[in-house]
Amino acid sequence: MSTTSARKLTRLQVGPLPLIRSILARLRLREIFLEAIPGSDRQAFPRADLLILLAVNLTLAKDPLYELADWVDRLDWRALGYKTRPTGPLSDDRFARALDQLYEADRTSLLTRLVVSAIQAFDIRSERIHNDSTSVKACGRIPGRTRTGLELRRGYSKDHRPDLKQLVYTLSVSDDGAVPIHHRVYPGNRNDETTHIETWDALCHIHGTPHFLYVADCKLCTQEQLKHIVDHGGKAITMEELREATEFPSILPGNFEPGPTEPYRYQGQPWVSETGEYHGDEGIYTIMPSGAIHKMMTMGQMNSAKGKSRAPAGK
Repeated sequence: MSTTSARKLTRLQVGPLPLIRSILARLRLREIFLEAIPGSDRQAFPRADLLILLAVNLTLAKDPLYELADWVDRLDWRALGYKTRPTGPLSDDRFARALDQLYEADRTSLLTRLVVSAIQAFDIRSERIHNDSTSVKACGRIPGRTRTGLELRRGYSKDHRPDLKQLVYTLSVSDDGAVPIHHRVYPGNRNDETTHIETWDALCHIHGTPHFLYVADCKLCTQEQLKHIVDHGGKAITMEELREATEFPSILPGNFEPGPTEPYRYQGQPWVSETGEYHGDEGIYTIMPSGAIHKMMTMGQMNSAKGKSRAPAGK
């Protein structure tokens, strides 16, 4: 009498997992997590690997913690570089403990290492870095502050909700694909005009030198911040409403002479074209021949700053 062994067909998810695995390997994310979280490499299934799974889930599914156990059971672990599935349940509690350890780690250094690794692995150009900020409002009563002093406060609301508390969030991206390079969160009453020195110094550390072009809005255009960048060998482009150039006497780069096509030239080289595009390697502001610092938005404003008047309509 012959017997037939029962076979069970199991369907496992592969999808984009090999591609994600390749990207994570080039970023060296697992090694960065292992070094940032003490004792992680001595565990049967290191918490660094739990954080890797969380990163994969954020990319693919964005499941809540209580659904992660079911999600990982559906994965083909070989597609992520594991020979077998780890023993024991991967419960929401284990993922939560891994997140707790990530919170306790030196996340500033971790993020810096990750950004530098990404720049090197994918050859991201960072010769020009753009910065901007926004406010993030919150509803309800959320008391207290973090150990670093972060707390919800009322301030200038870009959401036009001054009645709500908020945080101030700044982000710097490369001009090469708008890849995030640096971010920082501040209490909600932090003035944007006081964030750029700290941001620029952090970008210098990430970039390795001050030899990059820092681009930001008019909140950068203060004497203290621009002087700090110039004194440390940096360059920046910013915009500002029309004001007297005497407000920045110590950092104006010299005399300007109008060119044939550009509104002005600096030592014979183009500075900013009539469309507001930067063409030179020297300087900081958009400065008109009159010496006024000007936010060049329209041709009408450009002509007004140069002393020209537009002819009335119909003439």
